[in-house]
Amino acid sequence: MPTFINLNLKKISNALQEHSNISFALIYGSSKDGKVNIGSDIDIAVWFDKNYNEDSVVNIIKTVESIYPDIECDLTILNSTTVILQYEALKGKLLFIQKGKQNNWTDFYSSTCRKYEEFFEGCKINYNIENKLRLLESKISEISSWNIKSFKQLKESTLLQNATERALQVSVEIMIDISERILAIEKMPPQNSSADNFKKLEELKIIKDAGKYISMIKFRNFMVHRYEHIDLDIVYGILKNKLFLFEYFIDEIRSS
Repeated sequence: MPTFINLNLKKISNALQEHSNISFALIYGSSKDGKVNIGSDIDIAVWFDKNYNEDSVVNIIKTVESIYPDIECDLTILNSTTVILQYEALKGKLLFIQKGKQNNWTDFYSSTCRKYEEFFEGCKINYNIENKLRLLESKISEISSWNIKSFKQLKESTLLQNATERALQVSVEIMIDISERILAIEKMPPQNSSADNFKKLEELKIIKDAGKYISMIKFRNFMVHRYEHIDLDIVYGILKNKLFLFEYFIDEIRSS
């Protein structure tokens, strides 16, 4: 007993063309190769030239299912679905374009490809930001694992001093990098300074108060340019009183 049905794509195409309000139609997913497993669906996508209603949708589904009563038709309305589904449909097979509707197809094709590319690029940028946030989390976790309980403990270990200073510097630089990436997403160039980047994030309501982060940026700048004169009191003060700001920053970015 066969486990699949061979589809007559020409028959489906001819039947759907009888619906004059459809500009074009595609078959996609596993159905596009002309075979459907019994118990599976036929994935059809249509673009309506005119306003459509529930009856229009039901009638199209009935048309397909009248040809293959044992298989359900899963209909996608390209006019109103997501760019992801639009692009998935484009990877299928074009069944037909109604006469005089070539421009509708051309416009849809180019628009979907452009929007999908923009969406995918946005996903990559957001993925990069999330990776940076996770790196920042790991740095803060690393600092916490050193279990620095007193100023004396820090002062008596040159190794601990160097490791802490470097970890704090890298953590702030990750924050700065994230701020620049977010501004890029917002189609904005980096501002005149890292502090200005954070002020812009506050203007965009991505963070609530740039001021509390700017002191960390000043500390990082001081470390970069005057590393031979690092005040351990400042380093210890950050460890005891400001380390939570990194976690606060992570939460603000993720919730924005």
